[in-house]
Amino acid sequence: MLEKLGWVIRSERSHIILTKPGEPLHLSIPNHREVDRYLLHQELRKARISDEEFRRVFDEL
Repeated sequence: MLEKLGWVIRSERSHIILTKPGEPLHLSIPNHREVDRYLLHQELRKARISDEEFRRVFDEL
C-alpha cells in the first residue's frame, strides 16, 4: 500500500523494510497479519505521511 506513495520494498522477512528514492530514512514494519496501531502511526509520522493521506490510499484499495 505504501508503494502508492513512492515507497519501495527492499526486504520482506520478519520485518518489511521500505525505502523511498531521495529520502535518507527507511521504514521498518513487522511482517505480521496485524500491526499495532501505535507502531504504524509512528512509522507514518517518521515518513511524513499524514493520517488523511494514509486513509485516502487505504480507501483506494
